[in-house]
Amino acid sequence: MQVPRWDKLIVLGDFNARIGSDSKIWGNVMGKHGVGNINSNGHRLLSLCSKIGLFVTNTLFQLKHKHKTTWMHPRSKHWHLLDHVLVKAVDLQDVQITKVMRGAECWTDHRLVRTLLRIRIRTPARKQKPQRRLNVTGLGRGADLSSLRAAISSNLAQVSDCAPLPFQSSSDATKQWDTLSKAVMDAAVDTLGYSTRKHQDWFDSNDAEIETLLNEQNAAFAAKLRNPNSVELQRRWALQRSQLQKRLREMENTWWLSKATEIQNYADENMAHQFYQAINAVYGPKSHSTHPYKGWDHPNQR
Repeated sequence: MQVPRWDKLIVLGDFNARIGSDSKIWGNVMGKHGVGNINSNGHRLLSLCSKIGLFVTNTLFQLKHKHKTTWMHPRSKHWHLLDHVLVKAVDLQDVQITKVMRGAECWTDHRLVRTLLRIRIRTPARKQKPQRRLNVTGLGRGADLSSLRAAISSNLAQVSDCAPLPFQSSSDATKQWDTLSKAVMDAAVDTLGYSTRKHQDWFDSNDAEIETLLNEQNAAFAAKLRNPNSVELQRRWALQRSQLQKRLREMENTWWLSKATEIQNYADENMAHQFYQAINAVYGPKSHSTHPYKGWDHPNQR
């Protein structure tokens, strides 16, 4: 059974395993405060934890041995740590303390182990389809504004029931508003269209030259595959690949230097609009997610 990565996993019990205190080797699954030496069961337990990403919380805190050991050998009278509490390594920040309760009566020769957790559950993000925005940049020009006005007037004229009438019920007002908003929105979409924001990149700006270089490199690679025993074709393909990588790095550096110079010029000339527009074009649009929060009514907020 597989546990989803966003679920909390807590494994506890008597594993009859002594994991020792060698945190240099097993640093990814145990802390620096282990007890005693490792045995075969302990090696199996640590190997399993390393494989599936679990951590032994008993070794995470610096406590006295009497607050960490859980079982005493009947002949040697030595105390050992055999009962463990395991959590995901990514959830270690949830563990407050793992400690032995010495005075608890459990009807067994093992002491009770207590773990205090502060569970932090991330609120799932509500995925929403991104809304398309109208291309309103052209409204500053008189021609686009006049065309939009003409389109809205034409659509409203074609709607017979968009004139204000006495409302008999709330459904009548909703129906007329839907008709009116649809007529205006259709006119705006037909006239202005939707805005498209494309992330600028050095690869796209040099697409023609890069495509030529890639075709040459692919041709050399295909020739090498057709005759794999040819040393000359092997050397030719390696040389072509090296030149391609070098040229791509030069293109990327040149593009970023030109963009940095352009943005710096906007900043020096105090052109704030062009400055932020150039930065947004380079880094692309930001995605916003909604995290719903269920609150409660407070007496002072009523």
